[in-house]
Amino acid sequence: MGAPSRHRYPLEPLLAITGMAPSELAAALGQTTRSIQIALRRGGWSEWRADRAACAIGLHPADIWGWDWFEDALEDARKAS
Repeated sequence: MGAPSRHRYPLEPLLAITGMAPSELAAALGQTTRSIQIALRRGGWSEWRADRAACAIGLHPADIWGWDWFEDALEDARKAS
């Protein structure tokens, strides 16, 4: 088993695609507005959290973060082998 992914996925593309404000995104995901603000300051979410958030609002993570999503997965797979 390889090391966990170190990739970060910024929330700005998610907010832009959905047209939501941070407080609206928080409500849609069952989170607090503060948790969204913290993620914005920290440069986004881990792969796991980004995946769960995208799916929770009915999108595939690649719909939000584009080819970076797939390229990061391939990079992680190469490192693990």
